[in-house]
Amino acid sequence: MLLVDDVALNNIVTKGLLEVTTAIRNMTNTTGDSYYATVPILALTANAVTGMREMFMDNGMQDYITKPVEGVRLISTMRKWLPQDKLIFDIPEEEPEEKVSLKEVLAELREDAENFDMDGLMT
Repeated sequence: MLLVDDVALNNIVTKGLLEVTTAIRNMTNTTGDSYYATVPILALTANAVTGMREMFMDNGMQDYITKPVEGVRLISTMRKWLPQDKLIFDIPEEEPEEKVSLKEVLAELREDAENFDMDGLMT
């Protein structure tokens, strides 16, 4: 589960994120299903004020990512919390040595798509 704070009213949104997290955690008591006590809850927020990470973690979230989001950071955090059997492709664990532009990534994806064998999937 990923909770996103994407508005300028950070205090209101933060309060809402904490209330939602508490409500999810309390569902274990109301449903008897322990899943809600352990389901990963991550904050993706522009609220990077000192102490916010601790506040989110103390209120039942497992992790905290601040914006602007670096792709590798987001992916490595998601990888940490997703079950390995749910990952369908290899995700780099570390920041690459050299930065790659979005234009280069899109060009590589286009090339991969052109060389993809759809017929091979059907056999």
